[in-house]
Amino acid sequence: MEWVAFAAGILVGSFITAEIKTRIAKRLLQKRGEALKAITKHKWDTGEHNDAVVITRIALEGLKYDK
Repeated sequence: MEWVAFAAGILVGSFITAEIKTRIAKRLLQKRGEALKAITKHKWDTGEHNDAVVITRIALEGLKYDK
């Protein structure tokens, strides 16, 4: 009977770990998606700023939480 409780503990722990990893992955994908949207909505060649610098900053913001 002890092995049933042990197996149940492993099952619950695995489920919780999977849920945490799924939420983290969703958050990272959301941040990357927001950065991509910002890049596509950027007004190019306005002469105000160097476009490469602006795009790099937006891209780095999207990758900020990537490990």
